[in-house]
Amino acid sequence: MFDFCITDSGELIYDNNSNNFLYLNSDDLLRQKCICRIKSVTKDWFNVDYIGSDIEKFLGELNNKNTLDLIIKSIEQALLYDELVGENSLFFIPKICKNRIELLIFIKEKRNNNPIVINMEIDVVSGVKIKYDINTQ
Repeated sequence: MFDFCITDSGELIYDNNSNNFLYLNSDDLLRQKCICRIKSVTKDWFNVDYIGSDIEKFLGELNNKNTLDLIIKSIEQALLYDELVGENSLFFIPKICKNRIELLIFIKEKRNNNPIVINMEIDVVSGVKIKYDINTQ
């Protein structure tokens, strides 16, 4: 499994030394696919109804545990439906704050045991932002 490396702005990365586009290894591709599915809206640019987690649909909802549970369920559905991520390889640490929901998402990589960590900050009340901070540990 491989794909091209891209910058944060979506540009392909070209290696001048080898005169080739750079490729991702399987764990990097897993990270990219997980982020893409979490950020995506169903019927956005995927041709299937269930691949994106549709986080935007929760903007304007109450900032409570019910909304948090629905967000987690939506992310799980996007990542687990075709076993891109195994059920035992996905873990959430949620936090409900006054004006936002914070969600740490841990995804175990396939080739090594390092987790992919996605830090989401969702301002559901005002609908201003969905922030992603992607790290590996």
